Amino acid sequence: MRDPREWLVEALRAAGRDPAEAGSLLPPRALSRRAQAIADLGIYEEAQRLLQSLVAGGRSVLRPALAELCLEIARVHEYMDDMPGALALYDQAIEALERVVVEGGYQHVEALGKAYRLKAQVLEVLERKYLFRYYGP
Repeated sequence: MRDPREWLVEALRAAGRDPAEAGSLLPPRALSRRAQAIADLGIYEEAQRLLQSLVAGGRSVLRPALAELCLEIARVHEYMDDMPGALALYDQAIEALERVVVEGGYQHVEALGKAYRLKAQVLEVLERKYLFRYYGP
């Protein structure tokens, strides 16, 4: 996984903004891993917001980067045990990658397959939790 700060700097550059702006948007380092994951989510989501805006504005060349970012954010949601949040992000990545592949970006087929596999793993975890909750061990 890439550092969320790198994603934010890349998104700022793509938006034609000064990457130094990232410094004012970054929270201080947290003391615990869980607190750091929460802080990182804010950084990732700002980068995601910027890239989504650029893609919606016609910069479709950024769609693979947006999909990759969604996959990384989904992993943080999994770490935080937010499986519905992870599923939503996997769906966003899949949607973006499907468009890229349909438009001729066949080099992204492997990434699309990875996104489907990761989503399937989360669905399997949810199924086990559901079955355990309602039917016991």
